[in-house]
Amino acid sequence: MITKGTLVRWKNKMNQISYGTVEETYEYKLTKKALGQQYVSYDNAHKALYIKLTNGAHVLKNDNEVELVD
Repeated sequence: MITKGTLVRWKNKMNQISYGTVEETYEYKLTKKALGQQYVSYDNAHKALYIKLTNGAHVLKNDNEVELVD
C-alpha cells in the first residue's frame, strides 16, 4: 500500500527511471461512458499521488504508474 513517506519509482518520458517520495495521496472515483449513453461507475477508489522528486520538483501520478522501491 502506498502512503505518505513511501519511496516510489517510475519510467519518465525519456525512458529513464525517476525516484520520489509520496507527500500526499488523494482518492478519486473513476466514471466511464460505455455502450452508447450508459455510464458505468466503479466503486473501488483509486489514488492520485503527489510526489516530491529527488531534485525538489513535484509531480502528480496515478498509483498504477509507480512501483514501490525496496
